[in-house]
Amino acid sequence: MKRFATLFLICLCLALTGCFHEHTPESMLSIGIEEHWYACDTCGKKMDVQAHSFDETGACTVCSASFGEDDFGSKYAYAYDNQGNQILHIQYDYDGSVIDDSRYVIEYFEDGNVKSQLSYHNRILSIETHYRYCENPGDGNTYQNFVIFYNSDGTKVERVFNEFQILKTTTYDSDGHVVKVERYEYELDADGKRLRDAVYTNDVLTSETLYFINDAIDGLPQKQIRYDENGKVIREGTFEYDEFFDLVRETYHIHGILNTVNHYSKSPDGAFYISKEEHYDDNGNIETVVYYSLDVSGHFYLSKEEVYNDRGEVIKETNFDPFGNIVP
Repeated sequence: MKRFATLFLICLCLALTGCFHEHTPESMLSIGIEEHWYACDTCGKKMDVQAHSFDETGACTVCSASFGEDDFGSKYAYAYDNQGNQILHIQYDYDGSVIDDSRYVIEYFEDGNVKSQLSYHNRILSIETHYRYCENPGDGNTYQNFVIFYNSDGTKVERVFNEFQILKTTTYDSDGHVVKVERYEYELDADGKRLRDAVYTNDVLTSETLYFINDAIDGLPQKQIRYDENGKVIREGTFEYDEFFDLVRETYHIHGILNTVNHYSKSPDGAFYISKEEHYDDNGNIETVVYYSLDVSGHFYLSKEEVYNDRGEVIKETNFDPFGNIVP
């Protein structure tokens, strides 16, 4: 009985203290409003807690954080490196708890251009970016060579670029196995004008875009096509432009059947918006037409909806004011 009581007391003490392991500090410093510390990478226990000590610039001499307060009275921490790039931004709630923690580890080339950047969101690596010098290194310009996106479920996506466009996207599962590779091809004419873009998924053509080819128009898509794994067209979109090369209409077919037609208009300030949408049923018959207008502030809103029967006749018409109310 005495032995049992002793064991019970030992277990009770362990349960109360929660000390079932040796505390190992995380490599990344935790930063609060009043102090900084290292947290145990297993249980989060605070270790080596120190109050902030600020230099003449207002930055902590240990964690480099400066502090500010937004218009709503919520405090935040921030820091910049010697190149003037932000490497820390932490937003706090009113009780001092962390709402969002963003940090950046930046490596530079000798000339000061960014070589790589690790982006951490809430202390977890989320994006890894690497840069390269352009073809003409004399101008000192760099470009984003490849980027890795890390997902919370352990999967990741890697994208590779040249100076001008994306070349390949590779998706990995949580065990690091490749599950999908998307390869991008670009076809240009002798003058360097874009003729065709294509995407191959696991070496099968899955989409392509064809461009207008003449002296007046350069780089405007004429047709976009999506294919299934057997090369059959799933969706096809065609684009029409006015004499000023502004988009006025786009038409989409699904499996060869008319599905949607969007009409574009230009607002007084030069912005383009969809002013009319035509929707068709699975047989290609008109089903509904939706109209959008601009209010006095220049914001577009749903102004009218028409519903059609199978003979293409309007059977219901509903008008709306800028606040969404039905009007006669």
